[in-house]
Amino acid sequence: MLTQNLNNLILHLRLKIQKRYWSVLQQFNGSVFPVDIYNPKLGFFAHMNVAVRLLRFAEENSLSPQIRFTSPNYRDPRLGNNWLHYHFAENLSVPASRRLISFRFIINTHRSLNLSYPDDLSLQETRDLIFRHLEPIPEITSNVERFCQENNISSSTIAVHYRGTDKSLEADRLDYEQVFIALETYFQTAPTFSNIFVASDEEQFITAIRKRFTAIPIVSLDDFSRSRDGTPVHQSGLKEGNLEMGKDALKNVLVMARCSTIFRTSSLLSSWVSVFNPAIHVFLLSKAYRNCNWFPERVIEKQASFWDSDCQRFL
Repeated sequence: MLTQNLNNLILHLRLKIQKRYWSVLQQFNGSVFPVDIYNPKLGFFAHMNVAVRLLRFAEENSLSPQIRFTSPNYRDPRLGNNWLHYHFAENLSVPASRRLISFRFIINTHRSLNLSYPDDLSLQETRDLIFRHLEPIPEITSNVERFCQENNISSSTIAVHYRGTDKSLEADRLDYEQVFIALETYFQTAPTFSNIFVASDEEQFITAIRKRFTAIPIVSLDDFSRSRDGTPVHQSGLKEGNLEMGKDALKNVLVMARCSTIFRTSSLLSSWVSVFNPAIHVFLLSKAYRNCNWFPERVIEKQASFWDSDCQRFL
């Protein structure tokens, strides 16, 4: 207990000092803005949320961002320490003459550098910002394209995302039945659609939705890892297979972004579908707790339809 308290105190002091002096230390790096994001508690798209803040700051200050994701949850011991490069290529390279830096910032969230926005960014502006600096590697985009062609994924596909195992601290867990009732309510007046693409961290949900809607073609990616016993799979630390797990997260988002409509529970993963496709119509089946209602969810809620499970209707 004493050791833990001491570690917490050291971390608090380090962050306090870093907040005060990071802008001064940045001057020694010239035009390069080098930041490592290390936080075992952050999921894939929570890292992307931090990256948005860093990229925006870099643009506003004419800096070349040099961002690395080094947290263990998506790092694979077979590969390098920077798992951002497992999935994305950088559009803006750092000039060779500026690659030597004096100080690299190691942060756990954007708040470590006092970067608390960008709630004033629109979804389209966020998408444009990301793609000015990063783009999914060709292997991932070609896999997504092939899957969509083979499974008839298009604007006439309805996307469904259910996040279950590790969301209880951020939002109420929604019963499968409520998801199915919401879909059935929508189907009564829905325009013609061709199929459903479903993504979930729970194998049981994939099985259950296929049993419930037998007359509708339902497709999903063959994810490398899904929970079969309620144990979260995205917070299991450094291990082999993290490469594939990260690819699955990104590919599911990119496939869902091909759709024009999405039904989803509270999740940063599926909130990023709206970043990749700002025009997608969102039906929120659950909301994050107020203290966990992060960007871009706050932006999405302003234009989304919300399922009221008490009244059994969309608001």
